[in-house]
Amino acid sequence: SMPGIGKTWFGLELAASIASGKTFLTWECTKDLNKEPVSYPILYVEGEMRASSLRERIVDIQSSMPGFSFENFYIAPVAEQPNETFEPLNEERGRENIEIRLKEIFEHTGKKPFLFLDNISCLTNIQEKDGLEWISFMSWLIKLRARGYTVIFFHHSTKEGSTSSGSNMKERSVDIEIKLERPDKEEFLEGYSGAQFKVSFPKWREFANSKWSKPFIATLDRNTHEWKTHEILKKTKR
Repeated sequence: SMPGIGKTWFGLELAASIASGKTFLTWECTKDLNKEPVSYPILYVEGEMRASSLRERIVDIQSSMPGFSFENFYIAPVAEQPNETFEPLNEERGRENIEIRLKEIFEHTGKKPFLFLDNISCLTNIQEKDGLEWISFMSWLIKLRARGYTVIFFHHSTKEGSTSSGSNMKERSVDIEIKLERPDKEEFLEGYSGAQFKVSFPKWREFANSKWSKPFIATLDRNTHEWKTHEILKKTKR
């Protein structure tokens, strides 16, 4: 997504829903076809915001999500690392730190945690167009996936917004790519003071042409902290 679009709100709400076994937007957190709710621990690695700001947002989310699970929600803000040291995640020591924490959470909860990386620009020092660096980084994420961890990472799009910045190596390996962007002027919904963005799916393995991959507008009300989804309509039709 482009900077300032509401990416972290989106990420934290998605993470909280998974940690609590709740529905977010159009996605239910269920185990099987019986629609049995299931929750998983989260490790949310944050590269820009301090712990205090993250905590404020999480408390806002908690207020509108009955049954929110703090026990499943682990955060690791870069700004609060011991002795102000942070090892970039494209370097071996940085990856080891993540793997150790994931293993600790697994041993504590008995479930493989979801790893959220928000965002790649802040958590690595990869040169944007360096294909070899991206190959190495994505190989690490693939290794985590093979071990049973689900990885969700955030990355900024290019200035014109058509693709995510940097090498295209990352898109080749992911199962699903979700794009957040500002709605066109004709699609914009009036009367919403919070975040508003169009959600689309440039890549969704096995579901690319299904009803699940249909783009929609998501809105967040700043006062009630209520999320809503809306069909994409031009002004005339609306």
